[in-house]
Amino acid sequence: EMVSTTNDHALYRQMDMVNDTLISGGIKYYDELKSDLEDVEYTKNNEDTPYLEFLLSIIYKNMGNESKSKEYKNKALEDSKGTVYESLIKSQN
Repeated sequence: EMVSTTNDHALYRQMDMVNDTLISGGIKYYDELKSDLEDVEYTKNNEDTPYLEFLLSIIYKNMGNESKSKEYKNKALEDSKGTVYESLIKSQN
């Protein structure tokens, strides 16, 4: 409820992405995440890249594509080394 009433668009989008992907098992953000991660300039210096890779791995899992899910989770694990996302990604099955 708090998130749905916020005027902070970035916060709302982030929480909606987490809700759809991790809680609801959705794929709503598939196209957006795939496009963002294919943009080399966007990902090169983006500290959130490992998290986006992790979310895409979950989306692939939600789609039933285990090989792509594993591929993106491995990328997320590699790219998260030494970041705030490392323990979060490692803690997920």
